[in-house]
Amino acid sequence: RGGGRSSARETACRVVAGAIAKQFLSGISITAYTSSVGTISLGENHHNLDLSKTESNIVRCP
Repeated sequence: RGGGRSSARETACRVVAGAIAKQFLSGISITAYTSSVGTISLGENHHNLDLSKTESNIVRCP
């Protein structure tokens, strides 16, 4: 007995869809960051940001 609600057939479909999506998105990078918290905001155009700093910040703000 599995603990999940999905059947093996449904899981197989999800794996196939994920593999296709991975190939389709190859070379595309998606980054998320915090631009404001409450009344405090970056105040900069997102094109001017160094998004590599996002991972090292506890609140993911570059």
